[in-house]
Amino acid sequence: MCTNLLLSVPKVPGDASQGKVHASARCLELAGTLGTNIYVVPPGQSFPLVSPPVPHPLEWSNKFGFVGVGPEPKGFAQAPCFLDGLNEEGLSAAALWLPGTAYPLSGGPSNNVWFTDFVAWIVGSFARVSDLKATLQAGAAGINVMGPPTPDGPLPVGPRLPLGPTAEDVYLPLHYIVTDATGASVVIEFVDGAMNVYDSSDGVLTNAPPYPWQLANLALYPHLDTVGAQTAVVSSGPPVGSGLVGMPGDPMSSSRFVRAATWVKGMHRLPSDGSGWLPAPGGATGGSDPVQTVVNIAMQLVQVVMATPYGTLLAPSASPSTQLAVGDWTMWSLVRDHTHQDLYFTTAFNGIMRSINVKAAVAASSGARFPGFPTIALASASAPAHWHEDVTKQLSQPA
Repeated sequence: MCTNLLLSVPKVPGDASQGKVHASARCLELAGTLGTNIYVVPPGQSFPLVSPPVPHPLEWSNKFGFVGVGPEPKGFAQAPCFLDGLNEEGLSAAALWLPGTAYPLSGGPSNNVWFTDFVAWIVGSFARVSDLKATLQAGAAGINVMGPPTPDGPLPVGPRLPLGPTAEDVYLPLHYIVTDATGASVVIEFVDGAMNVYDSSDGVLTNAPPYPWQLANLALYPHLDTVGAQTAVVSSGPPVGSGLVGMPGDPMSSSRFVRAATWVKGMHRLPSDGSGWLPAPGGATGGSDPVQTVVNIAMQLVQVVMATPYGTLLAPSASPSTQLAVGDWTMWSLVRDHTHQDLYFTTAFNGIMRSINVKAAVAASSGARFPGFPTIALASASAPAHWHEDVTKQLSQPA
């Protein structure tokens, strides 16, 4: 399970003419353990990184450098793929889980792309969603995304490695969402062997059923409203949050879609120039600037929508010694600042937010080539990181 959403705030509080900061966020949630790293890919790398199981594969060199999330180095070297990526122009692409996905099994006479190369092709080739849409809708003049057949039986529990194009028998049901620095988003799904492309105004995407069904289900909740009582200390009248009574709170994909869409819509009802709510309270100088505000809200929001800490969803165990095992849990969360090309991330057991600037990372990696991409562990037991800040020594006596 995964969740994606998009927020936008004015760059300069009180001056809408200065444009907006667009930040999208996503979580990755699966059962088992999936070690992941962040890789830096400079421009000019030849793709596909390994030979894909498709006839007449598309071959390209990435125009834009990017940072991408993929399996740990050992698995990545054998079968490279990216689950998420943000390029130096501020365009991102993300793969989320969509059970029931049916990829096209046959391609065209040229330009065939294996589904696990799709994210790399998008973030390496495009600066704007509009250009991507034009290419996807060009028919034979565009590309043909291919994937393995949909299995008849249930999928194995937990992630499987390798994830990449050398594993022809590995079926991963994925759909994709792409967002650029203008705030435009597009959803791409494969249903009944055909590619479907949908515009998204809020960047919200979860899992099954497919995107049109989620929109139809969202329309069943017109009564939800983030506007309500002003504070929690009002003793009369409706209590805080009463406009959201009836909003589904379970971890099902359809419920998460409703929660994400409702809260994103509520945020965007605030004055578009930031009047009255930016700069936000807090921060080292007494006020949080727009970037700090939108990044932190996006991170908090996607985690609240997801709401599945380790051990809170259980499943029957495959081990004879135990009856239950940990099911799906949120392994990591990302925020992508499309305006400044920064990638922020936290993990299930490390809430300290860390960041990578895409342009600086790409510039520093000039000349690197697969499998020698610079990398940093995102979620890996072999590379622990400081997970809290001890502030004892900062204590001071009252004036």
